[in-house]
Amino acid sequence: MENQENRELSFAEQLTLATALLEAVDKRNQFIEGHGGFDTFAEAGQHVGDNRAVYDELEATVTRTRKEFDEKVTDKKTFVEQLRNVGQGDFAGQIAS
Repeated sequence: MENQENRELSFAEQLTLATALLEAVDKRNQFIEGHGGFDTFAEAGQHVGDNRAVYDELEATVTRTRKEFDEKVTDKKTFVEQLRNVGQGDFAGQIAS
């Protein structure tokens, strides 16, 4: 088990984690945009129905996936370079930021 945890992830595994992170961020951001943007959501939207609970769960998902990505993708610079090398420049830019 320890050997499994310490092994370096393949590019495909790193890509899966990165994709999950970006999807979680996009889903959270789309939810906020659907409620008029962050300022409108913060002032009014979060007080309607269960919007705050939904947002909190989306944010928790972002936090969990970001933590997993950060812990498991130890050489982000190399990962971003690999993305660029396979023609995924836009994706690499998102990960780099």
